[in-house]
Amino acid sequence: KRISSNTKYNTYNAIITKIDSNKLSTCEKTILYISKETKVNVNSVVETKGYVSKIISQKNKLVFDYKNYLINNKIYAVIFCNENHVNILEKDYSVLYEISSKFKKYAMKTYYSRLNSNNANIILSMILGDKSFLDEIFLDNIRSIGLAHVFAVSGLHIGILYTFITNILRLIGVNKKKRFFITWGILWIYGFLIGFPTSVLRTLFMFTVLFMADLLYRKYNSINAISFAALILLVINPLWIFDVGFQLSFSAALALVIYSKYVKKLIKNKYKIINTLLIFIFLQIFILPILAYHFNYIPILGIVYNILFIPAFTIVIIVSFGLLIIGWADIYIINLLFSILDYYMYSLNYFIYLLNYIKFNGVKIYSLNIYEIVSYYLFILIGFNTKRNNNK
Repeated sequence: KRISSNTKYNTYNAIITKIDSNKLSTCEKTILYISKETKVNVNSVVETKGYVSKIISQKNKLVFDYKNYLINNKIYAVIFCNENHVNILEKDYSVLYEISSKFKKYAMKTYYSRLNSNNANIILSMILGDKSFLDEIFLDNIRSIGLAHVFAVSGLHIGILYTFITNILRLIGVNKKKRFFITWGILWIYGFLIGFPTSVLRTLFMFTVLFMADLLYRKYNSINAISFAALILLVINPLWIFDVGFQLSFSAALALVIYSKYVKKLIKNKYKIINTLLIFIFLQIFILPILAYHFNYIPILGIVYNILFIPAFTIVIIVSFGLLIIGWADIYIINLLFSILDYYMYSLNYFIYLLNYIKFNGVKIYSLNIYEIVSYYLFILIGFNTKRNNNK
């Protein structure tokens, strides 16, 4: 799978199956650097000669460590291929990868042919969960205002899809059990088509537990579901526990569950807008140590921006998925919908651009050490128990 390119090399994710004609008992992931002069198709089996590059670990813990990043993705070797020794043995090696690749190509063709390229890139990032479609300036803008999670497929997107699909099935008269099976199947197929990002796997496992609880007439426990999803993912790859996406995904999900099950009962507020604001405040408080450790930045006004922009981007996600399904048809009404979506995206981009001129979007903060992080969460726990027991 091609991941990037520079002036000299194309870079690929690959799996080593044999070394010197000896078949490996376990396939090993690698990164291949192949000369741009050599034409290699993705999803192929290739035979190559090259040298293994030493991966150096970063000494400064506050700087991005490429070695740790590779190890978290179970990649232990980077190989520079000799351009005279790259032979393609088999094309279209994996049928499943071919299906996923064709879906992505169809999505790109649909949006690029009907929308402005910048707007298409933003929508592709949200639909395919691939931030490589976004340019660095836009990425920095959305990070500074706390909206980066909207542009990577997460529980938000799966939740929107789940609600949308079940409501459509309910309207056409599908019974509850069939709705669950159909929705569950569609969500897992979608996860497969975009490559099962960690945040999507977490949500899919949780939905699976929810479906099974309902089918078996058992009480659903959201904290147990989160724990089960984390356990399954860490069995697949224990090193995901060091991944910032894994940490943010599970801590955010846990924060929402704790708020809805416990904190909300203590506050007892009947106004929806205030409840929404309190949810985002509690979420921000809960994930603060992780943001501080990895980014040294807290988007203070991100709470307000999320309340304003999540409903707006929810419309974008629903409309984008709908147009992806019917986008092959070249008729007036569909072209009109694409045009409306294009202008809508222009408006959202313009507001995001303006927000970056506000000087107090967030604050810089130093990385907490392990003792400070533990103390922080203990303080929240003690405060929570004090409030619950009315012990002033």
